[in-house]
Amino acid sequence: MFLILQNLDFDTFILRGLEVHLVDRSTYTNDAIAWADVIFTAGGDGTFLLGASKIRHRNIPIIGLNTDPNYSVGFLCLPRWCTKNLPKAIDLVLSGTFNYFWRNRIRVSIYHHRDQPLKMGFLDKRKPGVGDSWLSAEHTANSLSSPGVIDMPLIPADLWNNISCTVLPIAALNEVFIGEALSARVSHYEICIDHRTSLRQKSSGVTIATGTGSTSWYRNIIALSPETVAKLLRVADSVHPPSYRKGDEVLQQQFANANFTGSSPSLTSHREIRADPLGVPSSEEFACAVAEQFNASIQFDPTDPRMAFVVRDPVCNAVFHVDRPHGMASNVQIRSLMLDAHLVFDGGCIFPLQYGSVAEFSIHPCDALCCVSLLDPG
Repeated sequence: MFLILQNLDFDTFILRGLEVHLVDRSTYTNDAIAWADVIFTAGGDGTFLLGASKIRHRNIPIIGLNTDPNYSVGFLCLPRWCTKNLPKAIDLVLSGTFNYFWRNRIRVSIYHHRDQPLKMGFLDKRKPGVGDSWLSAEHTANSLSSPGVIDMPLIPADLWNNISCTVLPIAALNEVFIGEALSARVSHYEICIDHRTSLRQKSSGVTIATGTGSTSWYRNIIALSPETVAKLLRVADSVHPPSYRKGDEVLQQQFANANFTGSSPSLTSHREIRADPLGVPSSEEFACAVAEQFNASIQFDPTDPRMAFVVRDPVCNAVFHVDRPHGMASNVQIRSLMLDAHLVFDGGCIFPLQYGSVAEFSIHPCDALCCVSLLDPG
């Protein structure tokens, strides 16, 4: 039984004797998911994220078809040829010519005052399903609450008896952002990484990503441009001349064997860009190669049990500082000291986070999303 989210050619499925239901945003419910053996999404990465957001069990596979390649890269979807040749793609699935793999997702637990209700909405208010809609009611009704919290370092001990823990009934496939709802306002919070000492910080918010999300927003925040690398290299040159200009044969050989595939943007430099007499690549090529390798190192495997975090635009002065603006972690806890903080899941679903509440981010194998990778039929 196939469940299709958004519009897709029915005939391809019907001609193969398959039972198919077509749903949209408003009819994509828990009952519809429970009925299906497989879920197909027709759209781009955004539609795939919407489909994944309501799947709560690791035994329901989801398959994405990128029906609008001019608008979406379709990183989460099947290869582009599948959209043009849907019958072949369906036949590969039906014949078992694929491998399952599981993308880890981020679970968020909220430690909040027991009298504070949690409510979910959509970031894009032009779309249906916002506020008091079916989605908000359905998710909050299924929240898992437990009275009392034991040993949370970000919660004062005298408040434990008034605190409840709610595991939000949605897991993030790409990332979760926490910060002030108004982007121009500074986000103020306490953060604790892997149960170490907590720090009070100010920034433009914190993004916490999975391996799947390391190719998306998280990468765009951290990635370095060749221009930035070139400026850093010029500063480094002025502080300490590079060793390869002193005849470092090992480094020369490394450069000689390197494959410089990066583009060569124009650099605004007073120093003439030319090849080194020793055969070392030009400053422009070097900057492109460094940027390319650094940016490639940002991505990590979707099955990695760790999360990546990045503090956006950290405030560093005599009062506030950020020792680790980004890194990897198994557990992240953030206590809101903000007036209007929100948690944003995969750029779509939002949860307000009250002042003093703590959001805990973690990854659990049971929350992983079942996906499909087609095999070459040979």
